[in-house]
Amino acid sequence: MIDSKEIAIRALRLAELKSAQRKRRRRKANLIIAASGIVATAAIVAILGVLQPGMKIEDEPIPLASPEMPIFQGIESITIPAGALEMKIPLENPENSSCNVIFELILADTGEVLYISELTPPGGEIGSIILTRFLEKGEYEVLLNIRAYEPNGSNELNVTSKIINLNVD
Repeated sequence: MIDSKEIAIRALRLAELKSAQRKRRRRKANLIIAASGIVATAAIVAILGVLQPGMKIEDEPIPLASPEMPIFQGIESITIPAGALEMKIPLENPENSSCNVIFELILADTGEVLYISELTPPGGEIGSIILTRFLEKGEYEVLLNIRAYEPNGSNELNVTSKIINLNVD
C-alpha cells in the first residue's frame, strides 16, 4: 500500500519532470524562432543582393531577371530575311545585374528551341544569334526567355519571358 508521503514524493517528481519538459519545449521553440529569423535575414540579403566593391547605394542592383530589365524594354518584334540563320538582336545582361543569364528564343506554339546563349555575365552582351534552323516566310510568336543564375552559374534563380513577333520576309 502506498502512503500519503509516497504519493506526495511521486507528485513532486512528476511536477519536476513536467517542468523540465516545458523548459525543453520553450528552449526548442526559441531555437526554431531564432533559426527562422536567421534564414529570413539570409533570404532578404540574397534577394536584394550585396553591394559589390565600387557599387554605390543608388546603383540599385537588378537581383533577378525581370520584365524591368532593359532587354525587355526595347524588343517588340524582329524581322529577318527568309533563308537566314543569323540575325542581329541586342541581348545584354545589364552591368548592374547581380546574376548571370542565359537567353533563349522558343517558338511559342510548338516549344521548339530556336536559340540558347552561353552563360552571359553582368555587362555581357550578344549582338547577333544563329538560329537552330531556317524558318519559312511568315509571322511567328516567339518567347524570349531570360534565365537568371547565381554568379557562380550553378543554380537557376528564375526565368522571365516575353512574347515577341518574329517576322520572316
